[in-house]
Amino acid sequence: DRRAVRLWYKLNSRCTITAMTGAGPTERGEAGPTLGQGGIGGSLVSQRYLDNIVNSYFETSMVEDSYGEVRLQPCLYQDDLVRSSESIEDLRHGNMRLDAAMKEMSLEIHPSKSCYLIYGSSKFKQQMEQKMRDDPIMFGDIQLQRKTVVTYLGDELSEGGLAASVEAAIKAREAKVIGAIYELKALCEDYRMQVVGGVLGAIDIYNTCIVPSLLNNCSVWVDIKEKEVKKLDSIQNMFVKTLLHLPDSTPSIALRAITGMQGMQWLIWEQKLLLILAIRRLEVHTLARQIFDQQLKEGLPGLTEEATKICQLLRIPDVCREDVTKEDIKEAVLNHHHADLKRNMVGKEKCAELLKVDLRVPQPYLTGSCLAEARMGARVQLRMVRCPGNMPGLYRGRMECETCGPWREEWEEAPVCTQEHLKTCRLRGGTICYFSVNIRDRFP
Repeated sequence: DRRAVRLWYKLNSRCTITAMTGAGPTERGEAGPTLGQGGIGGSLVSQRYLDNIVNSYFETSMVEDSYGEVRLQPCLYQDDLVRSSESIEDLRHGNMRLDAAMKEMSLEIHPSKSCYLIYGSSKFKQQMEQKMRDDPIMFGDIQLQRKTVVTYLGDELSEGGLAASVEAAIKAREAKVIGAIYELKALCEDYRMQVVGGVLGAIDIYNTCIVPSLLNNCSVWVDIKEKEVKKLDSIQNMFVKTLLHLPDSTPSIALRAITGMQGMQWLIWEQKLLLILAIRRLEVHTLARQIFDQQLKEGLPGLTEEATKICQLLRIPDVCREDVTKEDIKEAVLNHHHADLKRNMVGKEKCAELLKVDLRVPQPYLTGSCLAEARMGARVQLRMVRCPGNMPGLYRGRMECETCGPWREEWEEAPVCTQEHLKTCRLRGGTICYFSVNIRDRFP
């Protein structure tokens, strides 16, 4: 009902509030725009009103685009609207209808945010650009400008297609994410973070705050290229190196191994499969469900095709056609990542000792020590060596003190450094000795 907007305004103008305190309730006062813009109820009423008006203007239109058998009218999310057209004439026709709808609601469009993109071959884009240069695209009295990349609902849409849109999205977020990583690193330097397991706090903040920002809408990143996945992995590797003060020469595969963090490719896989589960639970008349069913029916390329291939790689039932639980998906992704990590470590001398441990969780010296000790432990991961002063060369191995257990048999007769060359760090309630001086700067 169009009267809902007026009703909501009346409710907002007469809203008062009182608070209960230790001395009793306070006097009533004006609540202000509590029910207005920014509130949940206000946004729902506004979107419903806009949806009804726009739908009334386009339900009789005969020039709307379609996806297979699915009719695509203007897609509206609150006050953000997008519409696709197959020709310039259809675009102008739609703009006339939208302009009439905006005038009925006494609304105006944002001149700088309202634009159009052209999809197609280079030759087609040149032809369209020439026609629009001679006869510009108008929306009422406002001339729309062409853009090659535009932000819509937090994601980037590029004229280059799906892969180019993903590349533009990562590029737009990279600087913000790197800034957040350095801010997190500065937070970890606070003395209150210098406690046992402080590294895990930093990793949890990264996983819950920074990763969702970087991978926002990654579940619809269709046709993502390998170079973009490597770009995402490089950002994550930079976080680990910055947090643990590791050199640039540190093997990338070792960074995931010692922290138990998943690669970006597996995180994207998981989000795509979880999105399929959410779409399958929608009612059949919703737009997302109709597009999903159309892709399955016609075998069209897109999210369903990629999800099927991912399920084959993970060796789980096809989520597009069979029921799979969320827990099964997460477990399959974690196990596949762990197996891939182990497989890539085979034959690498620096990762030989890591093949013997569970890489799905952070290593013990990260969970059982403070940040400063974890940084030292990461640099000497699994490399207890003989003193270079007693014997030339660098020997690999692990030497434990009596608290943790006996030395390895191969080190029983080996000359070792004196106690002043050793330091200790806590590990599972005991201590592990490692050389702190006169050791080449080498990460396993």
